[in-house]
Amino acid sequence: MRSTPSQPLKRSDCEHHEAVLDDSEGIRFKAAAPRAFAHLRSLFGVSDSDYKQSICGEDELIEVVTPGKSGAVFFKTADGRFIIKTVSKVESKFLRSMLFDYVQHIKDLATDRLRTLLPQFYDLVHINTVNGRNIRLVVMNNLRPSGLSVHEVFDLKGSTVGRWASEQEKAQPGGCVLKDLDFKHSLHVGPSDYELIREQLAADSAFLKRQGVIDYSLLCMLHFIGRPGLEPRAAQLAPNALSGRSRRGERVEDAPEAEDGLSSSSGSSSDGTILSAAPTVSRDDSSVSSMTDFTRRLADTDASIMSTLHKGQPCATTEPLRGINGALQATTADGAAVVIYCGVIDVLQPWRLRKMAEHTLKSAYYVSSNDSVSVVPPDAYAERFVKELTSKFSANVPERARV
Repeated sequence: MRSTPSQPLKRSDCEHHEAVLDDSEGIRFKAAAPRAFAHLRSLFGVSDSDYKQSICGEDELIEVVTPGKSGAVFFKTADGRFIIKTVSKVESKFLRSMLFDYVQHIKDLATDRLRTLLPQFYDLVHINTVNGRNIRLVVMNNLRPSGLSVHEVFDLKGSTVGRWASEQEKAQPGGCVLKDLDFKHSLHVGPSDYELIREQLAADSAFLKRQGVIDYSLLCMLHFIGRPGLEPRAAQLAPNALSGRSRRGERVEDAPEAEDGLSSSSGSSSDGTILSAAPTVSRDDSSVSSMTDFTRRLADTDASIMSTLHKGQPCATTEPLRGINGALQATTADGAAVVIYCGVIDVLQPWRLRKMAEHTLKSAYYVSSNDSVSVVPPDAYAERFVKELTSKFSANVPERARV
């Protein structure tokens, strides 16, 4: 936070590391690309005071239990605004390699007055412990406003092979993260919203294709207006967050290099933008207050991005950016009103040798449907992602829709 975003961001700023603290017990903290992330926090409207209070305040971080296979550990701040996730060496390096282009992508969209569905990255910190562990933590936005029930959660990739939740997973208390073949809804939105969804998916997927990213998902969380809220699971407090082990006994440090350090989970976010592994929620089901707070933060982000584009000067217009950045109102085919919170997740998985081998093996095994396997080259993945995810929405509102 000592860095200042006042000067224009350079590509070299995304490669710089700064030793922040060496404490007396031998623990060393390093900030990765501090100027770049200071620039991003300013771009997304995250003030230093709010950021410091959320992460470094007196309240404990809350561990988030996920069904992922990567061994990554997730935490959220007590105010629910930020997600903190352990990442591997490969993920950390890849994030820094795409950081400059990522900033430019956000600005390019804003120039066309369009928002992004990609995660908002706020920080990347490396911690070397006294026993030689190297822990890497990335800080991002939390997609879902607190205080609003999420009744169904979907992780949608646009592929079909193996893309369903098992009966055992569905039987878990409070539900589970569902997948493509579990998605039975037809979500009806207005024509303008439909075009915005298609535009955003296409623009963000084109960026990820240029970066060589695959295996990303659209995290889609549904709140059905009028449906009773669910009982929350007991939150896991994490006062020993950096002890080296997660709640399930998994190590916090990097995944083995043999696994390339990348998540193989299709049911959770390796970007940490999902609040919980299943739709467990707060008892407060007040959608109005939650939506109001969410809208305020969205407006602050819009204003900050436009101010950055105008070199720190107030935006010439108060018109907000176009598009969906989390919240979208729709109706189902049977007329049920639903609020959708969505965003693209798992964006740190490049098309590498291991993924190429996985594609070859799965294509050979599922020879009759090799276009439907999850792992395909970036260009094919992006094209399928936009086509299949856009098809989940319909550009009309059924007559039976109730407000």
